Amino acid sequence: MTNTALAGLAIWIAAARKDLRLASALGLVIHIAFLAALVAAPAYGETMRPSEGGALTIGGINIAVVIMVVATIGLLTLFITSSASTGQAPQTDKVIP
Repeated sequence: MTNTALAGLAIWIAAARKDLRLASALGLVIHIAFLAALVAAPAYGETMRPSEGGALTIGGINIAVVIMVVATIGLLTLFITSSASTGQAPQTDKVIP
């Protein structure tokens, strides 16, 4: 529920407030927490494989991990390229004299 609430808040911030930087930062919190739990899973005896087996994989890697890594890269790119002051993506159509 917490991740869903944060994702909903991030969508609202991006849509209503037009603050892409803050929205992507919230998204990054969710994705990085997932990836950190994945890395730490062996330490507390957990796994990303369902108990009944049959997890979808791409090249032997769980598809959920692939999706989260791709989404994290996208959010990180958006966060880095967004302007810190306005939260908007930088405009490239302006000509500097």
